[in-house]
Amino acid sequence: MDVLVQKFESLDQEWSDAPLSDNGTQPLTKELDNTNQDKFKAELDSLAQTDKIIEAILSHTDAYSAGSLDFTRQIDTLSLELNRIKGKSVELENVSSENQSKLSELDQKIHQYKLLSPSLVERIIHGAIDARWCEDAELVVSYSQESAAEETDLCTILKHVVLERCKRKLVEAIKKLRTFYPSQVVQKELLNVPTVFEIIKSENKELAEQLFQAYCNTMQWYYTQFFARYIRSLTIMQYHQIDANYKFGGQLSYYYSMISGVVGVLSVNDYFKSVNKRIFILSQENSTVMVSQIAETNTMKNFLEIGFKNLNLCILNNYRVESEFITNFFQQKPQPSEDAASNTTKSKTTNDHLQVIFSKVFANAETFTKNMIAYTFDFYGLLLCIRISQIYIDKHASMNSASESAFESASESASTDPFEEYLNSQLFQILWPKFQSIINNNLNNVTDISNVDPDQFISFLQGILIISTNYNIRVEPLYQSLMNILNNFETYNLQKTHAGNKTYQLNVYNKLVNLLDSMESEQAQDSEVSSPKDDETRSIVVELKERYINCIKNV
Repeated sequence: MDVLVQKFESLDQEWSDAPLSDNGTQPLTKELDNTNQDKFKAELDSLAQTDKIIEAILSHTDAYSAGSLDFTRQIDTLSLELNRIKGKSVELENVSSENQSKLSELDQKIHQYKLLSPSLVERIIHGAIDARWCEDAELVVSYSQESAAEETDLCTILKHVVLERCKRKLVEAIKKLRTFYPSQVVQKELLNVPTVFEIIKSENKELAEQLFQAYCNTMQWYYTQFFARYIRSLTIMQYHQIDANYKFGGQLSYYYSMISGVVGVLSVNDYFKSVNKRIFILSQENSTVMVSQIAETNTMKNFLEIGFKNLNLCILNNYRVESEFITNFFQQKPQPSEDAASNTTKSKTTNDHLQVIFSKVFANAETFTKNMIAYTFDFYGLLLCIRISQIYIDKHASMNSASESAFESASESASTDPFEEYLNSQLFQILWPKFQSIINNNLNNVTDISNVDPDQFISFLQGILIISTNYNIRVEPLYQSLMNILNNFETYNLQKTHAGNKTYQLNVYNKLVNLLDSMESEQAQDSEVSSPKDDETRSIVVELKERYINCIKNV
């Protein structure tokens, strides 16, 4: 519309500026012909029509503008209403949450009063502590841990009652042990209610550690007293006195020879042939220990390995029982802890507690062994004690490997088993040195006495080889000592003393070959399943057999 107005104004200006004609009219008007006038008129009409349309549109636009303002006001009103509704919704949600919490607490109390029946409360407070009581106690403790009960709540009060009764149960058991009540009876009673210590440990770890330490201290006292009495009984037991008279070439005094058949004094020849009667101790599967009363009252004389085996078997049996009880009842599993100072991993295991409990027992047992063998010349007995120790070490190791999990085995590997350490200490610090001392003493006797009875020597060799069956003596101190004593016997008693008596030499060598041949045959028949140790034993026998066959050839 504004364009049309500008166009008309431009035309009007052109007409105004044009020169007037003689009659006073504009020249342009004269020039316009009729056609142009019609065209221009049509254009003016079109513009007028467009102007009307524009005015109509503007009138509608005003109406729409007014409606838009009204809609905006309505939107603002609705927004305020929505915000108010949102606030109400949040308020209702908070109220609903609060009501839900109250309902949950109410439901919890209802469930608690249904769960904690009068009969259960009566059992918890006054009932005997047995398997049923333990189930009830676990229920009370677990429920009190899950619930947000106050200190005055019934369930929490019952939890304190459970904890107190569990503590009293353990204290009573420890007091029983202090009266020398049989430990295995007490342990069996506690193993029937294993959750007693679990509850204490879960609710009061410090109290659990104190009670466990009290138990360990009590058992240390208990076993020290028990084994002191048992060692005294084994000391009273009658033993054969194998002294220096039982060396190669030794003889009993006339007095002992006369009374040997009356009071049970063993002759020298009977001693050298005694292995076949004594070797059964290595194959006995019976784990029954000789009781103190029998040891004290039995008048039959025993060899020293009887006392040694009974003492160590008794220690082993009690050690195993104690180890299983500590593991099962007190749940003493390996707990690795990092030692920052040494940057190594240490573990406090069952072995540490067993060391505390049995340390004095091990010390007293070693003293007993030292005293028992201090003045003996019984090389058979010492070698049997050595084999008994090796058997118990292997047996104990196999029992440990069968009972431990892979994790426990890996964790315990850094911690030496106290019982195994005790046996190894006896083996390498007491038994082997004493055995070597006696063998060396006999070795010197072979050198000094040129007329040793060959039957004694053959019996000695047979006895040593029989006791060493299934053992690789090549890696033991025994092997070199045996070779030395054989060399000395051959040198001094056969080649020098009887140098000209070939019949005597052949007789001795033939006896040795026959003995070794018989042993080789027996070992071949008895060994259905061959092991490396069996092969080593047979190889020693074969080696000695070939040695004396060559001696026969060289005579």
